[in-house]
Amino acid sequence: MLIRAISTFCILTILLCVTFKFFHSVILQHYSTLKPTDSNIKYEKYLAFQNTKLPDCKRITKRDDLVFQRNLSKSLLNIHMLEQRYSRDFKINNICSPQDCKPNSKIMVLIPFRNRMKQLVFLLQNLIPFLQKQKIQFKITVLEQNQGTTFNRGKLFNVGYNLTMADSIKTGFEYDCLVFHDVDLIPLDERLSYECSGSSVKHLSVKLPFATSFGGVSELPRKSFKHVNGYSNLYWGWGGEDDDLKIRLDKQKIKQERVLTTEKVNWHVVENTKSHQEEGNRENPKRFELKKKALNRWRRDGLSNLRFEVVEKKNNSVFDHFVVNIGDSDCEEFFTTDCVDRTVL
Repeated sequence: MLIRAISTFCILTILLCVTFKFFHSVILQHYSTLKPTDSNIKYEKYLAFQNTKLPDCKRITKRDDLVFQRNLSKSLLNIHMLEQRYSRDFKINNICSPQDCKPNSKIMVLIPFRNRMKQLVFLLQNLIPFLQKQKIQFKITVLEQNQGTTFNRGKLFNVGYNLTMADSIKTGFEYDCLVFHDVDLIPLDERLSYECSGSSVKHLSVKLPFATSFGGVSELPRKSFKHVNGYSNLYWGWGGEDDDLKIRLDKQKIKQERVLTTEKVNWHVVENTKSHQEEGNRENPKRFELKKKALNRWRRDGLSNLRFEVVEKKNNSVFDHFVVNIGDSDCEEFFTTDCVDRTVL
Protein backbone atom coordinates (compact mmCIF):
# COMPACT_ATOMS: atom_id res chain seq x y z
CA MET A 1 0.00 0.00 0.00
CA LEU A 2 2.76 2.44 0.88
CA ILE A 3 4.59 1.76 -2.39
CA ARG A 4 1.36 2.23 -4.35
CA ALA A 5 0.67 5.53 -2.58
CA ILE A 6 4.17 6.78 -3.29
CA SER A 7 3.87 5.79 -6.94
CA THR A 8 0.52 7.55 -7.25
CA PHE A 9 1.95 10.70 -5.64
CA CYS A 10 4.93 10.74 -8.04
CA ILE A 11 2.67 10.31 -11.07
CA LEU A 12 0.39 13.14 -9.95
CA THR A 13 3.40 15.38 -9.31
CA ILE A 14 4.76 14.72 -12.80
CA LEU A 15 1.37 15.40 -14.38
CA LEU A 16 1.06 18.64 -12.40
CA CYS A 17 4.51 19.83 -13.55
CA VAL A 18 3.76 18.98 -17.19
CA THR A 19 0.44 20.80 -16.98
CA PHE A 20 2.05 23.89 -15.44
CA LYS A 21 4.77 24.00 -18.09
CA PHE A 22 2.17 23.64 -20.84
CA PHE A 23 0.00 26.52 -19.62
CA HIS A 24 3.10 28.62 -18.87
CA SER A 25 4.30 28.22 -22.47
CA VAL A 26 0.81 28.96 -23.83
CA ILE A 27 0.61 32.19 -21.85
CA LEU A 28 4.10 33.29 -22.92
CA GLN A 29 3.30 32.48 -26.53
CA HIS A 30 0.10 34.51 -26.29
CA TYR A 31 1.91 37.55 -24.91
CA SER A 32 4.79 37.28 -27.36
CA THR A 33 2.43 37.37 -30.37
CA LEU A 34 0.63 40.51 -29.27
CA LYS A 35 1.59 43.67 -31.14
CA PRO A 36 2.34 47.11 -29.65
CA THR A 37 -0.81 48.47 -31.28
CA ASP A 38 -3.04 46.28 -29.12
CA SER A 39 -4.51 48.71 -26.62
CA ASN A 40 -5.12 46.08 -23.93
CA ILE A 41 -1.45 45.13 -23.49
CA LYS A 42 0.25 45.99 -20.22
CA TYR A 43 3.95 45.42 -20.90
CA GLU A 44 4.89 45.89 -17.26
CA LYS A 45 2.78 42.86 -16.34
CA TYR A 46 4.13 40.86 -19.27
CA LEU A 47 7.76 41.53 -18.36
CA ALA A 48 7.09 40.93 -14.67
CA PHE A 49 5.48 37.59 -15.49
CA GLN A 50 8.37 36.68 -17.77
CA ASN A 51 10.95 37.40 -15.04
CA THR A 52 9.16 36.03 -11.96
CA LYS A 53 11.59 33.19 -11.27
CA LEU A 54 14.81 34.90 -12.32
CA PRO A 55 17.41 36.11 -9.79
CA ASP A 56 18.17 39.81 -9.47
CA CYS A 57 20.87 41.11 -11.80
CA LYS A 58 24.15 42.04 -10.13
CA ARG A 59 24.87 45.71 -9.68
CA ILE A 60 27.62 47.13 -11.91
CA THR A 61 29.78 47.92 -8.89
CA LYS A 62 29.71 44.26 -7.80
CA ARG A 63 30.75 42.76 -11.12
CA ASP A 64 34.28 41.86 -12.18
CA ASP A 65 33.55 40.83 -15.78
CA LEU A 66 33.37 44.37 -17.18
CA VAL A 67 36.32 45.72 -19.13
CA PHE A 68 37.85 49.19 -19.33
CA GLN A 69 38.18 49.69 -23.07
CA ARG A 70 35.95 47.55 -25.23
CA ASN A 71 36.56 47.13 -28.95
CA LEU A 72 34.22 49.16 -31.11
CA SER A 73 32.24 47.52 -33.90
CA LYS A 74 31.91 49.09 -37.36
CA SER A 75 30.55 46.06 -39.20
CA LEU A 76 26.94 47.23 -39.52
CA LEU A 77 26.56 49.76 -42.30
CA ASN A 78 22.86 50.70 -42.18
CA ILE A 79 19.65 50.43 -40.16
CA HIS A 80 18.56 47.29 -42.02
CA MET A 81 21.72 45.45 -40.95
CA LEU A 82 21.24 46.75 -37.40
CA GLU A 83 17.73 45.31 -37.31
CA GLN A 84 18.88 41.98 -38.68
CA ARG A 85 21.51 41.74 -35.97
CA TYR A 86 19.51 42.87 -32.92
CA SER A 87 15.75 42.67 -33.59
CA ARG A 88 15.46 39.25 -31.94
CA ASP A 89 16.73 40.79 -28.68
CA PHE A 90 13.94 43.37 -28.57
CA LYS A 91 10.52 42.22 -27.45
CA ILE A 92 7.19 43.95 -27.84
CA ASN A 93 7.24 47.73 -27.79
CA ASN A 94 10.98 47.67 -28.70
CA ILE A 95 12.03 46.92 -25.13
CA CYS A 96 15.24 44.97 -24.52
CA SER A 97 15.46 43.07 -21.25
CA PRO A 98 18.05 40.62 -19.85
CA GLN A 99 16.98 37.01 -20.19
CA ASP A 100 18.88 35.49 -17.26
CA CYS A 101 18.09 37.91 -14.41
CA LYS A 102 15.67 40.60 -13.24
CA PRO A 103 17.00 44.08 -14.13
CA ASN A 104 17.59 46.70 -11.46
CA SER A 105 16.92 49.60 -13.82
CA LYS A 106 14.46 50.49 -16.56
CA ILE A 107 15.74 53.33 -18.72
CA MET A 108 14.69 55.24 -21.81
CA VAL A 109 17.58 56.42 -24.00
CA LEU A 110 16.76 59.60 -25.94
CA ILE A 111 18.92 60.54 -28.93
CA PRO A 112 18.40 63.87 -30.76
CA PHE A 113 19.32 63.53 -34.39
CA ARG A 114 19.38 65.03 -37.87
CA ASN A 115 21.43 64.20 -41.00
CA ARG A 116 23.75 61.81 -39.14
CA MET A 117 22.59 58.34 -40.11
CA LYS A 118 26.11 56.84 -40.21
CA GLN A 119 26.85 58.13 -36.72
CA LEU A 120 23.50 56.82 -35.48
CA VAL A 121 24.18 53.31 -36.80
CA PHE A 122 27.71 53.41 -35.38
CA LEU A 123 26.43 54.47 -31.97
CA LEU A 124 23.62 51.92 -31.77
CA GLN A 125 25.65 48.92 -32.88
CA ASN A 126 27.94 49.62 -29.92
CA LEU A 127 25.50 51.03 -27.35
CA ILE A 128 23.02 48.14 -27.61
CA PRO A 129 25.51 45.38 -26.65
CA PHE A 130 27.00 47.74 -24.04
CA LEU A 131 23.64 48.08 -22.28
CA GLN A 132 22.87 44.39 -22.73
CA LYS A 133 26.09 43.47 -20.94
CA GLN A 134 25.18 45.81 -18.09
CA LYS A 135 21.92 43.83 -17.69
CA ILE A 136 19.72 46.91 -17.98
CA GLN A 137 16.18 46.91 -19.28
CA PHE A 138 16.05 49.67 -21.88
CA LYS A 139 14.32 51.25 -24.82
CA ILE A 140 15.81 53.68 -27.35
CA THR A 141 13.96 56.59 -28.92
CA VAL A 142 15.50 58.61 -31.76
CA LEU A 143 14.17 62.16 -32.12
CA GLU A 144 14.74 63.50 -35.62
CA GLN A 145 14.09 67.19 -36.15
CA ASN A 146 12.50 68.02 -39.50
CA GLN A 147 14.55 69.71 -42.20
CA GLY A 148 14.84 73.44 -42.85
CA THR A 149 14.84 74.56 -39.22
CA THR A 150 17.48 75.53 -36.67
CA PHE A 151 18.43 72.57 -34.49
CA ASN A 152 17.23 72.64 -30.88
CA ARG A 153 18.68 69.81 -28.81
CA GLY A 154 17.02 70.75 -25.52
CA LYS A 155 13.56 71.01 -27.01
CA LEU A 156 13.98 67.63 -28.70
CA PHE A 157 14.75 66.12 -25.30
CA ASN A 158 11.55 67.66 -23.94
CA VAL A 159 9.66 66.10 -26.84
CA GLY A 160 11.30 62.78 -25.94
CA TYR A 161 10.07 63.08 -22.36
CA ASN A 162 6.49 63.73 -23.51
CA LEU A 163 6.59 60.79 -25.92
CA THR A 164 8.00 58.59 -23.14
CA MET A 165 5.14 59.54 -20.82
CA ALA A 166 2.62 58.85 -23.59
CA ASP A 167 4.25 55.46 -24.14
CA SER A 168 3.99 54.69 -20.42
CA ILE A 169 0.30 55.62 -20.31
CA LYS A 170 -0.41 53.42 -23.33
CA THR A 171 1.54 50.37 -22.19
CA GLY A 172 1.69 50.58 -18.41
CA PHE A 173 5.49 50.35 -18.57
CA GLU A 174 7.20 53.07 -16.52
CA TYR A 175 10.87 54.03 -16.87
CA ASP A 176 12.98 54.86 -13.83
CA CYS A 177 15.36 57.21 -15.64
CA LEU A 178 15.86 59.03 -18.90
CA VAL A 179 19.29 59.01 -20.56
CA PHE A 180 19.99 62.09 -22.71
CA HIS A 181 22.53 60.86 -25.24
CA ASP A 182 24.43 62.67 -28.01
CA VAL A 183 24.70 60.70 -31.24
CA ASP A 184 28.48 61.14 -31.54
CA LEU A 185 29.55 59.76 -28.13
CA ILE A 186 30.18 56.05 -27.58
CA PRO A 187 31.05 54.65 -24.12
CA LEU A 188 34.24 52.60 -23.96
CA ASP A 189 34.36 51.70 -20.28
CA GLU A 190 31.81 49.05 -19.35
CA ARG A 191 32.07 50.12 -15.71
CA LEU A 192 30.39 53.44 -16.60
CA SER A 193 27.05 52.42 -15.19
CA TYR A 194 23.86 53.42 -16.98
CA GLU A 195 21.87 52.03 -14.05
CA CYS A 196 19.43 54.47 -12.52
CA SER A 197 20.76 55.85 -9.21
CA GLY A 198 17.60 56.44 -7.27
CA SER A 199 16.95 60.18 -7.01
CA SER A 200 20.46 61.23 -8.13
CA VAL A 201 21.25 62.83 -11.48
CA LYS A 202 24.29 61.35 -13.23
CA HIS A 203 26.64 63.07 -15.66
CA LEU A 204 28.25 60.18 -17.50
CA SER A 205 30.49 61.89 -20.07
CA VAL A 206 32.69 63.70 -17.55
CA LYS A 207 36.19 63.35 -19.01
CA LEU A 208 35.49 65.26 -22.19
CA PRO A 209 36.52 68.83 -23.05
CA PHE A 210 34.65 71.30 -20.83
CA ALA A 211 34.50 68.69 -18.07
CA THR A 212 32.68 71.06 -15.73
CA SER A 213 29.68 71.30 -18.08
CA PHE A 214 26.69 68.96 -18.08
CA GLY A 215 26.59 68.01 -21.76
CA GLY A 216 27.24 64.90 -23.79
CA VAL A 217 25.50 62.07 -21.92
CA SER A 218 23.53 62.50 -18.72
CA GLU A 219 20.91 60.49 -16.84
CA LEU A 220 18.01 61.94 -14.87
CA PRO A 221 15.29 60.25 -12.84
CA ARG A 222 11.97 60.81 -14.55
CA LYS A 223 10.51 62.70 -11.58
CA SER A 224 13.56 64.98 -11.24
CA PHE A 225 13.36 65.98 -14.90
CA LYS A 226 9.71 66.92 -14.50
CA HIS A 227 10.45 68.76 -11.25
CA VAL A 228 12.83 71.20 -13.00
CA ASN A 229 10.41 71.61 -15.95
CA GLY A 230 12.82 69.83 -18.31
CA TYR A 231 15.19 71.68 -20.62
CA SER A 232 14.69 75.24 -21.79
CA ASN A 233 13.04 75.44 -25.23
CA LEU A 234 14.93 78.59 -26.20
CA TYR A 235 18.42 77.43 -27.17
CA TRP A 236 18.26 77.35 -30.96
CA GLY A 237 21.60 76.31 -32.45
CA TRP A 238 24.63 74.93 -30.65
CA GLY A 239 25.38 75.40 -26.96
CA GLY A 240 23.89 76.53 -23.68
CA GLU A 241 20.99 74.17 -23.03
CA ASP A 242 22.96 71.82 -20.75
CA ASP A 243 24.30 74.67 -18.62
CA ASP A 244 20.75 75.98 -18.32
CA LEU A 245 19.58 72.55 -17.11
CA LYS A 246 22.36 72.43 -14.52
CA ILE A 247 21.26 75.84 -13.23
CA ARG A 248 17.77 74.40 -12.74
CA LEU A 249 19.09 71.32 -10.95
CA ASP A 250 21.27 73.44 -8.66
CA LYS A 251 18.34 75.73 -7.88
CA GLN A 252 16.21 72.77 -6.79
CA LYS A 253 19.16 71.27 -4.88
CA ILE A 254 18.92 67.98 -6.76
CA LYS A 255 21.90 65.73 -6.06
CA GLN A 256 24.25 65.34 -9.03
CA GLU A 257 26.78 62.56 -9.46
CA ARG A 258 29.75 62.88 -11.80
CA VAL A 259 30.66 59.38 -12.91
CA LEU A 260 34.41 58.82 -13.07
CA THR A 261 36.69 55.83 -13.47
CA THR A 262 40.43 55.69 -12.97
CA GLU A 263 41.49 55.63 -16.64
CA LYS A 264 41.80 58.73 -18.80
CA VAL A 265 39.71 57.74 -21.81
CA ASN A 266 36.15 56.59 -21.19
CA TRP A 267 34.50 57.72 -24.42
CA HIS A 268 34.98 57.54 -28.15
CA VAL A 269 34.08 60.77 -29.92
CA VAL A 270 32.97 60.10 -33.49
CA GLU A 271 35.33 61.86 -35.91
CA ASN A 272 34.35 64.65 -38.29
CA THR A 273 31.39 65.82 -36.25
CA LYS A 274 31.69 69.48 -35.28
CA SER A 275 28.16 70.30 -34.29
CA HIS A 276 28.65 74.02 -33.96
CA GLN A 277 29.89 74.28 -37.58
CA GLU A 278 26.97 72.45 -39.19
CA GLU A 279 24.43 74.37 -41.24
CA GLY A 280 21.30 74.73 -39.12
CA ASN A 281 23.25 74.23 -35.89
CA ARG A 282 25.65 77.19 -35.69
CA GLU A 283 26.77 78.49 -32.32
CA ASN A 284 23.95 80.31 -30.60
CA PRO A 285 25.23 83.87 -30.01
CA LYS A 286 22.47 84.54 -27.48
CA ARG A 287 23.22 81.55 -25.24
CA PHE A 288 25.15 83.54 -22.63
CA GLU A 289 22.39 86.14 -22.39
CA LEU A 290 19.80 83.39 -22.01
CA LYS A 291 21.75 81.67 -19.23
CA LYS A 292 21.96 84.89 -17.22
CA LYS A 293 18.16 84.96 -16.97
CA ALA A 294 17.64 81.20 -16.66
CA LEU A 295 16.25 81.36 -13.12
CA ASN A 296 13.77 84.08 -14.05
CA ARG A 297 11.89 81.90 -16.50
CA TRP A 298 12.50 78.22 -15.62
CA ARG A 299 8.93 77.60 -14.44
CA ARG A 300 7.44 78.98 -17.68
CA ASP A 301 10.01 77.73 -20.18
CA GLY A 302 10.30 73.97 -20.68
CA LEU A 303 7.85 71.09 -20.44
CA SER A 304 5.13 73.48 -19.28
CA ASN A 305 4.95 75.39 -22.59
CA LEU A 306 6.21 72.73 -25.02
CA ARG A 307 4.59 72.62 -28.45
CA PHE A 308 5.46 70.14 -31.16
CA GLU A 309 4.02 67.93 -33.87
CA VAL A 310 4.91 64.34 -34.74
CA VAL A 311 5.36 64.40 -38.51
CA GLU A 312 6.15 60.70 -38.89
CA LYS A 313 6.84 57.59 -36.85
CA LYS A 314 9.16 55.31 -38.81
CA ASN A 315 8.79 51.56 -38.52
CA ASN A 316 11.72 49.93 -36.79
CA SER A 317 12.16 46.75 -34.76
CA VAL A 318 15.05 47.97 -32.59
CA PHE A 319 14.18 51.55 -31.59
CA ASP A 320 11.37 54.09 -31.88
CA HIS A 321 12.06 56.77 -34.48
CA PHE A 322 10.01 59.97 -34.55
CA VAL A 323 10.34 62.82 -37.03
CA VAL A 324 9.06 65.94 -35.27
CA ASN A 325 8.28 69.56 -36.06
CA ILE A 326 9.25 71.81 -33.15
CA GLY A 327 8.95 75.16 -34.94
CA ASP A 328 11.92 77.37 -35.74
CA SER A 329 13.92 80.22 -34.28
CA ASP A 330 12.13 82.82 -36.37
CA CYS A 331 9.57 84.93 -34.55
CA GLU A 332 6.88 82.30 -34.53
CA GLU A 333 5.06 82.35 -31.18
CA PHE A 334 8.06 83.13 -28.92
CA PHE A 335 11.02 81.49 -30.66
CA THR A 336 13.54 84.33 -31.18
CA THR A 337 15.33 86.22 -28.46
CA ASP A 338 13.33 89.34 -29.31
CA CYS A 339 10.11 87.37 -28.83
CA VAL A 340 11.51 85.81 -25.68
CA ASP A 341 12.11 89.23 -24.14
CA ARG A 342 8.39 90.00 -24.51
CA THR A 343 6.91 86.68 -23.41
CA VAL A 344 9.11 84.42 -21.32
CA LEU A 345 11.93 86.42 -19.75
